[in-house]
Amino acid sequence: MNDTIFDDNFDNDFTTKKRPDFLTVLLVLTSISVVFTVAGSILNFMNSANALDQMEEIMMSFEDLPTDNDASVKLINDYQLFFQASIDNLKAISLSNLILYLLEGFAVLMLYHLDKKGYWIYLSCQIGFVTSCFMFYPSDNYITSILLVYTIFTSLLFAIFYGVNYKYLK
Repeated sequence: MNDTIFDDNFDNDFTTKKRPDFLTVLLVLTSISVVFTVAGSILNFMNSANALDQMEEIMMSFEDLPTDNDASVKLINDYQLFFQASIDNLKAISLSNLILYLLEGFAVLMLYHLDKKGYWIYLSCQIGFVTSCFMFYPSDNYITSILLVYTIFTSLLFAIFYGVNYKYLK
């Protein structure tokens, strides 16, 4: 006869799910990105005049570059168009980044608590980042293409990484 009240091998449904280490690392990396981008967006939004002055200085520096090569001229024109779009849409870009990253921060908090809704909110934010590239920057532009490829790559990479951990979410 066994005198113990609790069995050591007792398996019940009341055990809490443990967050995998890989998910924790992803959450920390995403949180760092959210904090820095939100801080930068707030600073850009509040000090837009200073940011505009810096961007206009960059635009003026393009005039000093040599124009003897057709490829370099196209690249300089693409940079100018990209920076002009950044100047024209600075507040809108900062505001959209702020909203999307705050929403992503909320998704990270939900994912920290292993909530499945956080994954879907995170995915919608990534779609929002790609959409904002199309909204604010010129479409037929080398620099926009680089930004778009980088955004899609990192969004897909992290979406896949979070998707691998989807089975741990409740």
